[in-house]
Amino acid sequence: MVTGDKKWVTYDNIVRKRSWSKSGEAAQTVAKPELTAKKVLLGIWWDWKGIIYYELLPHGRTLNSDLYCR
Repeated sequence: MVTGDKKWVTYDNIVRKRSWSKSGEAAQTVAKPELTAKKVLLGIWWDWKGIIYYELLPHGRTLNSDLYCR
């Protein structure tokens, strides 16, 4: 038996670095990055032995019957 699933995977998130401020100074504000700006759809199929096949689909593509039948 083969099982499949899909999940949105985000990537290329900006790493926030620590910053120091002097006592009494206001901390520097940094806007939180948009975490879902870059994402791909991970389609994965497996059986009892492990992963059989996986594919990363770009944003906007969907898993449809054509992809399932390949």
